[in-house]
Amino acid sequence: MRLLLSVFAFVFASHLSFSQDNATTKKAKDDILKLHNDWNEARVKKDINAIEQIFAKEYVFIHGNGFMDDRATAIGDQINTDSIQALSIPDVDDITVYNDVAVLKRLIKNPGGTNFNTIVYVKRSGRWQIALHQTTPLQSERSYKKLAPNELQKYTGKYTMNGQTALVTKENDTLTVKIIRIPKRILLPTTDNLFYDKVGTEYKFVKNVTGVVTQLFIKEDSGQEGQWKKIQ
Repeated sequence: MRLLLSVFAFVFASHLSFSQDNATTKKAKDDILKLHNDWNEARVKKDINAIEQIFAKEYVFIHGNGFMDDRATAIGDQINTDSIQALSIPDVDDITVYNDVAVLKRLIKNPGGTNFNTIVYVKRSGRWQIALHQTTPLQSERSYKKLAPNELQKYTGKYTMNGQTALVTKENDTLTVKIIRIPKRILLPTTDNLFYDKVGTEYKFVKNVTGVVTQLFIKEDSGQEGQWKKIQ
C-alpha cells in the first residue's frame, strides 16, 4: 500500500508539473501574440515610446538582402515611413518557448519568393521583447529529374582548376562532388547536364562533339563562376 501511494504521489506531482508547464507556455505565447498586436497599433500611431518597448536593447534586424539594421535604425524606419501596413500575426504553433526565451520560425510566401522568418524573443522584468529578427530568402523551387545510371556515370571523375581538384562520384541515383575545404555536396539534375546542390550552386557539365564530358562549369549563387577541366 505504501508503494502504491508513493507511485500515485509521483504520478500526481508529474501531472501537476506538466500542467503548470503547459499553462506557463500558453501564457508566454499569448503574451507574444499581444506583443505583435501592440506593435501593429504602435506603428499605426507612430508611438515611438510604445515601439521602443517592443525591442530589446540588443535588437538587430537582418534583412533578406543581407543588410542589417540596429535597434535605432529599425525604430527610426517605422516612425519615419508614410506607408504603414499591418504585420502578420504569427501562429502560436510556430512559437517555441524555452523559459525566458522564445523562438518563432515560419515560412512566408510572397509573389517574389518564399522567405524563412526567424524571431527571437526574450523576457525581462516580466515583459517580452524582440531581440533578433531575421529574414532568409529560400532557394527557388526546381523540378528535378532522374537520370539513368549510365548517364550519371559519364560525369564522374576528377576535375581541376588552378591547382584545386573536384572529385565527382556517383552515389545511389545521383552525383556528389567533393572539393577540399568544402563539404561534400549532393547534386540533383534539372536537365541532362545541369545540376544544383542544396545551396543553389549550379553545376553544368560540357561534352565534346563525340559526347565525352570534358569540362564542368560551377556557378555559385553569388554569380562567381569557375571552369573546371576533366583530367580523369
